[in-house]
Amino acid sequence: THRKPLTVIGHSAGGHLAACMMATDWEEIHTDLPHDLVTSGVGISGLYDLLPLRKTPVNDAVKMDAKQAKAASPIRWVPDATHRFDAWVGGDESSEFHRQSQELAVAWSMMGTPTQYESVDGANHFSVANELVDPDSAMVRRIVDLMRDPVTPFHLEDIADDILDDVVKAFNLDAELDAENADDAVTTALVETEEIAENLEPEQPLDPHIEAEIEAEMEAEIEAQI
Repeated sequence: THRKPLTVIGHSAGGHLAACMMATDWEEIHTDLPHDLVTSGVGISGLYDLLPLRKTPVNDAVKMDAKQAKAASPIRWVPDATHRFDAWVGGDESSEFHRQSQELAVAWSMMGTPTQYESVDGANHFSVANELVDPDSAMVRRIVDLMRDPVTPFHLEDIADDILDDVVKAFNLDAELDAENADDAVTTALVETEEIAENLEPEQPLDPHIEAEIEAEMEAEIEAQI
């Protein structure tokens, strides 16, 4: 299937991986792989800047130092300009998740890769993924659009000055990270996410009729691209 361009989608840590796949030089990994193996992607509540995670409980197991965190942060990678990416976040998620998605959208767009930030009203870190099982949701419609259409133009004047300043700082490798503020923001985000998870009802199985309709629609869209 690697001769057909792929659209990758991931949630949370999967959003990080989706962004990494978007910005990977596939020909460098193997000469048989095309440079456009992955042409579009969607990160949902993803983590794109790993520096703030270094002094949180998450890093107790991972044990990243600053150099490793920078190297593993897709916000610092350079994706192909012919690719497109969306960074979606639940509207009720913490400011840190929104910051990371907003700044990825600005950073990659500045490098020539059209990247959009989107917020889903009333959704938290977990319920935002429910958009994927609704064929009429804005997220699913956007995924279909990413699979179909070519690159869209990017306008620098549309970027808010404060977000632009934050992105410039993120790319300054000599700048000192405000560890206390960053750690507090990420820790708050992690605590809020854990609290939501504890209060979630057990996952209910998807109605087989709805699942079949979604699969049929996605298969039809994929076949149309072949």
